[in-house]
Parts: sequence; structure tokens; C-alpha cells
Amino acid sequence: GEIAISGPTVLKKYLDNPLADMKSYFFLSVPSGEDSLNASRYFLTGDVGTLDTEGFLFLKGRAKELIKKGGEQVS
Repeated sequence: GEIAISGPTVLKKYLDNPLADMKSYFFLSVPSGEDSLNASRYFLTGDVGTLDTEGFLFLKGRAKELIKKGGEQVS
């Protein structure tokens, strides 16, 4: 599936682009204890991968064919 990441080093939002934010971020709630849920914000990287039985991540490709690099579209 598509890889999603979260953490202090993940960009907080796109500059002046709320539509890109809506497409790239989601919240995932997981049980965190007594009658409470802990919601974490995740960023969809656009990469596709799989996890093996030991938890190693293998990149398989891109969800979208083009990547923006330095303002240009590359494949």
C-alpha cells in the first residue's frame, strides 16, 4: 500500500496550499489506554511498499508516476 509517515521531522503543512494538505495528511486514532484514543497525523509519501513478516519495509514504486524535483516533473 501507500506509505504514510509521522514524526517531528515530517513537514507540518504545504505553504499556502490547503488542498494539498487535505490530500496528503490524515489522522489515525489508536487506543492509548483507559477509554481514550491517541490521534496521530500521518503524511502520505506517494511511495508504495510492503512489509515482510519481520517488519522490514520494501519500496515497490510510486503511487504517482511523476515526482517534483527542483520545480520540474521527473519520472
